[in-house]
Amino acid sequence: MDFSRRAGLDLSLVSTADSRKQRDGLLHGDFQIVHVAVDNAISMKDGEGLDVVVIMGGDSGMNELFVQPHIREIEAMRGGRLIVDAPDNRLRAPGL
Repeated sequence: MDFSRRAGLDLSLVSTADSRKQRDGLLHGDFQIVHVAVDNAISMKDGEGLDVVVIMGGDSGMNELFVQPHIREIEAMRGGRLIVDAPDNRLRAPGL
């Protein structure tokens, strides 16, 4: 936040329950900037037909795949359940 102050920006951090709330907040003007994974921008563009701009990328954040200990390769996931934070974010796992 120190960078934003030096740049003359008055930012406040707001936590949301999920990425859907972030996308809705941006759409309705509750937020001017959101920090999310790019799949949310894809959802807003492809799923909702909205104009979006992705400013920067490269944050690994929590974009990780967590599996049960017995799963050692992607193929072992076939036929299992895949849980996501937002099922409407356009992320796809073909073949699983």
